Amino acid sequence: MLTFLAQWLARIADAGTNIVITTHSIEAVKMVSSILEDKKPQILLLSLKNGKLASKRLTLNDIKELEEAGIDIRMAEGILL
Repeated sequence: MLTFLAQWLARIADAGTNIVITTHSIEAVKMVSSILEDKKPQILLLSLKNGKLASKRLTLNDIKELEEAGIDIRMAEGILL
């Protein structure tokens, strides 16, 4: 299902449409970003604390390195932001 979704989003992007996706699924981020890689997708880790939005741009390689270090980026706001 995730592959189908990513391919569908790729067709939308090919038509020139900008797409914003929000998810807690790291697998979805990796799948969609890898299929849309030629479109140069932007991966942002976002955190809202005390009414302030913080963000950090990540690459697929960043995610891979964090996973190899045993760090779940969804729980790493304190060290990444």
